[in-house]
Amino acid sequence: MRISKSKMGIKHTKKHNDNISKSMVGKLVGYKHSKATRIRMSLAKKGKRTALYKAIGTITIYNGYYWIKETDKTWKQLHRYLVEVYINRKLKPNETVHHIDGNKLNNRLRNLYIFKNRHSHNSFSYLVKYKIINKFILKSNLREFKHE
Repeated sequence: MRISKSKMGIKHTKKHNDNISKSMVGKLVGYKHSKATRIRMSLAKKGKRTALYKAIGTITIYNGYYWIKETDKTWKQLHRYLVEVYINRKLKPNETVHHIDGNKLNNRLRNLYIFKNRHSHNSFSYLVKYKIINKFILKSNLREFKHE
């Protein structure tokens, strides 16, 4: 079976390729990365870690919460991680961990309360916001979940 020249693509002569190259001199083609970015990318290709790499177990603050790095690609809110370790199981997606005193950085176990669903957490937050009930009415309930 023979392939027609139109399907094979156009082959330019060496002289034509040189002319194309000369016409492109001094023109920005595509996006040009900074030198620092090029170094980071080359190190990443070699499998080396850069100064931006965060080790597993690293803790940082984002959006007012502590976050802990679980794996190379996943981060988890520290209060959820601590509760999971304490009750010895993963939290269900609908379970919400609430800070009793309202301080997002206070992750003591006695300050954490698990709501079984988001609706009950939102209802509680509404009642506290409009001062219908006192936020300190809650006591930590982690022991109940530990024995499940």
